[in-house]
This record gives sequence, structure tokens and C-alpha cells, in this order.
Amino acid sequence: MSKWGARFGLKLSRRTWIRLLGIVAVVATFVTVAVVVQGFDVKQTPVNNASLWVMQNGDGQRYAQVNADLQELDSVNKIEKPSFLVQSTDSVVVFSDGNSRLVNVNPAQPADFGDDPTKYESAPADTKVVQASGSTVAFLSGDGAVSVATIDAGKLGIPVTLNPENGPEAKDYVADAIAVGSDGMTYIYSAVDKKLRYYSSAEQKFTDARDIKNGPSKGDLQLTLAGNKWALLDKDSGKLWIDGPSSAVSIKEKVTSETELQAPTSQGDVVYLALKTGLVSVALSDGKQTFTEASGIPAQPREFKNEVFAAWLPAQGTSGTLLNATTSKSTSLSYNEKTPNTDPVPV
Repeated sequence: MSKWGARFGLKLSRRTWIRLLGIVAVVATFVTVAVVVQGFDVKQTPVNNASLWVMQNGDGQRYAQVNADLQELDSVNKIEKPSFLVQSTDSVVVFSDGNSRLVNVNPAQPADFGDDPTKYESAPADTKVVQASGSTVAFLSGDGAVSVATIDAGKLGIPVTLNPENGPEAKDYVADAIAVGSDGMTYIYSAVDKKLRYYSSAEQKFTDARDIKNGPSKGDLQLTLAGNKWALLDKDSGKLWIDGPSSAVSIKEKVTSETELQAPTSQGDVVYLALKTGLVSVALSDGKQTFTEASGIPAQPREFKNEVFAAWLPAQGTSGTLLNATTSKSTSLSYNEKTPNTDPVPV
């Protein structure tokens, strides 16, 4: 397959251009932020892997492999209605049809999948959220069912539905938020009993449960980790429960449905929330808040080499913002003199 050059700094170039119709893909020190506006959706990849994997869920319906060393798009393959992508150092799993189906991609020989249903496997029913770290992949369905699978030998195993209760009288377990830590542990919050549970894929069992005092009983919830400390955000109330203080912290800035709680990090003594108006850091020890102004549609803050990066991509204008939350250094993200023709979707 012919190579498509992908000039990362702030533009895409080659003899044949990838039509920009609104795609912006920025790789800053291998921390990726992407805009999905009829364009490629770039997912974060481990830094010891020179290949980045992207997907196009607009007109093209493709996934592609990017050589980050050569700054070239190496291969482009067809896939029907891609919706999410999970990658590790030696495996790639692409979800399609709103996360209802998936394919295991051989990174050495990426193939076309197209609209042939025999090439796809079923994902857990009604998958709403997919979280992954290392070889562990967790799924949360629209009705609150949680299942976990492990990637082994480049292939995603059969997801196992989780329930802390056993026996024929056990009720269906309903969860509201999940997160996967860097240690492969899956953290699960249920608003039904206001408990946070820990599930070990290695031991194949629940290992702990914590009562969340006055925890949320409903709402738009997000769960994350900073090392072995957890944080739970209720976007509806603007409250954040953190591992340590006995009561929830009310976020001083306005929290909306577009607010993004950070992705799990391997360490840290704060957690970050990216809002449309900027970045809030909350100390895990005492809930103290610090605010840094920014504007645009926020991407989920992510860790790279023990530092956390956040980004904002405004629909108007020709550039966004990348912020190193650890050092407070800000970098402009150029749209290559283009303007999105619809709201960008950073990831």
C-alpha cells in the first residue's frame, strides 16, 4: 500500500494531501490530541512504540498506522463505522458500529475489514464506555453491566461479566462509572449502593470495596485514578469525591457535560478537570483548587512521562491550546491555517 506522508507538528503533507475538511492531528512530544471532524481520530500510544493508530469515522471509514519516527502514514485500511480504538505495544483493537462490534488487528499486517460481517466479533451488548490500560479492557453498558477482557497474544479475549455477588439469588450488578489503573486493576462505582469496588484481572476476582460517603446516587459520572488514589466526578452537581477527604469537593468553576476528568495516571497528588473555560487542579490531600484559564472544547487530560497534558480546540479561529499542566507551559496548536467546518471533537 502506498505511503501517505503525515507531517505532524501542525500540518499534514505529502504529494497527495489528506483532505482537511476539519481534521487536525497534533502530536506534541508524542502526546496526541486529535480532532474528529470528518477526519482521523488519533489515540494515545505507548511512547516505546513508534506506531500510532488512527481512525476515520466520517466519509472515509478507515483506520491507519502512523510511523511517528518518520512522520508518515504507513498504511490505510477499510473498516465499517469505526467508533473507538484500543492499542498497546503489540496489539490493536478497533471497535465499530457504536462499539457493538470489534476487530483484532495484526499490527504487522493490517487488513481491510469493510462491510463483511464475518470479519467482526461482537462486543458486550450496548457498550457505552470502553476503558483500557495495558492488557486490560473494561466495558460499561448502557444498563450498567460491567465486563472485563484481557488482550493476550495480540487478541482480545472473551469479556467476562462482573458481579460481586454469587449464587442463583444474586441480583444483576449495576454500575455507573469505571476506570482501569496502570496496574490493570478495574475500579467500578455503583450509585445503587454507593460503593467503589476493585477488580483484579490477574486474580479474576473482586479484591476490595469502599463505601463512598454521601456518594452520588445518579448523574453523569466519571471515575479516574492518580496512582492508587481515585476521584469521582458528578458533572450534574459539579461535585468531586476524592480518595482522602471525608466529603465531596464542590468545583468552583462551572462544570458542564463537556467537562473532562483526567484519564488515569500512574502517580500524582492532584487530579485535573478540563472545562470549556480552563483547567482545574484539585489536591487529593485537602481538595484545594487551582484554576488555569483556557478556552475551547476540552480534551481529556492525559499523562506522558509523569507529566499531564490538557488541550482545548475552539471551533472558531485557526489554533487551539496545549497545556502542560505539570509545568504550566502553554503551546499553540495550529490548524494549519484551516478553520473547522463543525465543532471539533478532541480526544
